[in-house]
Amino acid sequence: MKRKSKSMIDLNKVPKKRSVSVHWTEEEHRRFLKGLQALGSGKWAGIARDYVITRNATQVSTHAQKYFQHQAQNAQKQCTYSSIFDMPMPSISTSANTS
Repeated sequence: MKRKSKSMIDLNKVPKKRSVSVHWTEEEHRRFLKGLQALGSGKWAGIARDYVITRNATQVSTHAQKYFQHQAQNAQKQCTYSSIFDMPMPSISTSANTS
């Protein structure tokens, strides 16, 4: 049986740093809405790949969850502040223009 030397580091015990969250821009949210309208709910990887190229599928999924929660809250009561989630769905053309 091999013994670990004292100089070896156990990588499982090294604390991991959390990444800093960055708020979504209005442009990213517009692209998210276009992708949501074109591809539908649940197609987060496609929306990330084709529409919101600055975010990954997990980030798009999390944003969608917050978006739908905000929409449900607004349906129940009048919100007293504006949010990026209040942006209306854009009308889209037949081509997926991401520029």
